[in-house]
Amino acid sequence: MMAGRSPFSPDKNHVHHRILAMGFQQISTVMLLGLLNLVVILFVINFAELGNTILIVALIAFSVLLSVFLGVYRSRTAQQRVAS
Repeated sequence: MMAGRSPFSPDKNHVHHRILAMGFQQISTVMLLGLLNLVVILFVINFAELGNTILIVALIAFSVLLSVFLGVYRSRTAQQRVAS
């Protein structure tokens, strides 16, 4: 929205597009996202006694770190394409 585009317009910024851009195949991407989902579920189940607030903060922190990693990787691959 900050770039003047509708958030509903199609683009390649979804997490699965980012993982595919890293060189993973379609099935590997699906398996990786399934594993990531399983890890988050097991984390929540194992640490449920900590309380909802701490779990939500931990999940938000994990999401931010994942977003930064995928964003940095995308910017690096974009720079490599421009340099080539």
